[in-house]
Amino acid sequence: MKLVITIIGMLLLIGCNAQNVKDTSRPNKNKVEAYSPTIFPQDTTKLWVADGNIENEIVAIFCQGGPKDVLSFAEKGKTSWRYLPNYDDYYRIHLHQANTYNPDIFRFKGEFTMKMAKKEVDNTSEMLYRAIKYYKDKGKTVWVFGHSYGSFIIPHYLATRPSVADKYVLISGRIDDPKHVVEAHANGFNGTYKEGIVFSSEENRNFSDYDEKDIRYYKRKQLLKAAVGRILYSKALKELDLLNSIYIYNPKDERVGGLNQYELDFLRVKGFQIYKTQHEHGSTIYGLVDALKEGKVKL
Repeated sequence: MKLVITIIGMLLLIGCNAQNVKDTSRPNKNKVEAYSPTIFPQDTTKLWVADGNIENEIVAIFCQGGPKDVLSFAEKGKTSWRYLPNYDDYYRIHLHQANTYNPDIFRFKGEFTMKMAKKEVDNTSEMLYRAIKYYKDKGKTVWVFGHSYGSFIIPHYLATRPSVADKYVLISGRIDDPKHVVEAHANGFNGTYKEGIVFSSEENRNFSDYDEKDIRYYKRKQLLKAAVGRILYSKALKELDLLNSIYIYNPKDERVGGLNQYELDFLRVKGFQIYKTQHEHGSTIYGLVDALKEGKVKL
């Protein structure tokens, strides 16, 4: 009897101690101390949110602007892309980026380096590649749409991986981001373009009204932009066939600048349909809508 009581006591003691052991498998989302690189899921479809009829022949992959810490379609349940003619005829894929799939990129408290930023940009390109290949392997026609930061990701993908989509639509990006702009972003500062030409950095910005979390978010956004913009895509894509793709831009874009003549010549040589719009940066998707409705460009 004493032996039984002793054993029961030992089991209860072990149980109590076990409750005090920290569960390291459950990260505290409110306190992220160390950088954890993006880890890809075994289920590739976890890399996007799908919408529409899967039986549709055309799969439209949408790459959002930013870089942000949330996939806008997942948050809002709608997107500006919905104004595209024939939008309901596409099976819509709203693609994650490394920074939306792994938002701790913006939250951890250590240093975020250019090496880390390059890796996460490359992870986003890998997400795009896996999404395209997933649906091409199913016999689908795949079109890729990108706006702003998403429009920078497309040439990065094209420069680093096989081009397997059927068409690319780029809106409000750059082919060759100016060197001094990339340097400003690498130093953690955003900026604006006057008349789409002259860039002014925010290096003198007063951050006194921002808390540590907001400053971290702002700085890391810029570093991701530097990592994707550092490549001269006019050279990296020189040998690539990009016929029948579309580029929409505003010559006076205050956020990314207007395309210069060298970039425009590159796009023409590559066979892009090019359309100028007067819509401001956040609304240039409507420039594509206008061009399609007016027959100025064709998908």
